[in-house]
Amino acid sequence: MLHTKEAADDLLTTDELSKITGLAVITLIHWRGEKRGPAYVKLGRAVRYEREAVAQFFSEHRSAA
Repeated sequence: MLHTKEAADDLLTTDELSKITGLAVITLIHWRGEKRGPAYVKLGRAVRYEREAVAQFFSEHRSAA
């Protein structure tokens, strides 16, 4: 549960995640609709991604190359 500004700073918008990962915003939107991609939370109509969940998702989907 968010009680501090630090916890709120741990949340990324779709635009922020797009800029960090290089993935298109529309890709992230499609992934949400398909129930794939990083876990997210809905705060009213707002979608936010926890940095830890994003890191975990990409760690689990790492290429073995």
